[in-house]
Amino acid sequence: MVTRSKISFTLLLFTIFLLLIPISNAELSKPQTTIGDYWNYNGNYMGTTATCNVIITDRKNITIENETYDVFVSVGTVRGIGPDNASLHRIETAYILASNGAIVKINDYFNYSSDDLIQIAEYDYIYSPPLDMMQYPISLGEKWDNNYSLKTIDIVSGNITDSQASEFYECEKTKTEIELNKNFVCYVIKKTEFLDDEIYDTIYYLSEETGSEPVKLDVEYKGSALVSLNLISYKIANTKEIGNNIEETPGFEFILFIFVIAILIYLNRKR
Repeated sequence: MVTRSKISFTLLLFTIFLLLIPISNAELSKPQTTIGDYWNYNGNYMGTTATCNVIITDRKNITIENETYDVFVSVGTVRGIGPDNASLHRIETAYILASNGAIVKINDYFNYSSDDLIQIAEYDYIYSPPLDMMQYPISLGEKWDNNYSLKTIDIVSGNITDSQASEFYECEKTKTEIELNKNFVCYVIKKTEFLDDEIYDTIYYLSEETGSEPVKLDVEYKGSALVSLNLISYKIANTKEIGNNIEETPGFEFILFIFVIAILIYLNRKR
């Protein structure tokens, strides 16, 4: 016969086991986007000492190739100064689906000048299907990929080119980054991008505290650093999407834990 003391002991062991399990699986939740959110960075950008500012300026409907999309408008501005009187001014306007954060279109204005080079260009990039880069929620060790068609429109000449691109992502680890005299727990995500026979590697340091933009960003091409940016200030209205806060609802393990505690109290009272 199984005694009450044996039952209590078994339940106690089970309770201890549950306490060793995290209440919910560690994962990076989908951020919420709000007009007025902004992020400021400094660092190196294509050989220049640069500042980068990103701000959510608007939410509206846009129509691309007879398809209407509800999007947030994100404007990123880069200004850099380098050797040989180099000056860089770049504006990237991204149209991002309000539903899942996928990129529908980017307008890219690029102005670079130095002692021996002047380059001014403007392009529209249209993604088909829309590019859902970060497929939230993201768990440690998770891998995913994106395959899409990219239409590039040269605004100056009117030339249009079509290409195929593939991206491979992996959430490699979590790491604490110190920025703004503060510790940010970051999910370190590596993206390897294949576009027109070229390979680019990007490392994103994403934190729930900074929303949709990273704490830190590094881009490499053929082993050389193209971009390295660090967050210097930011403002976001919300850190998580409404209805996507996993901390608001007890996990299954927590419910079991409460149930076991109730049984133990009941058995002790019956003695």
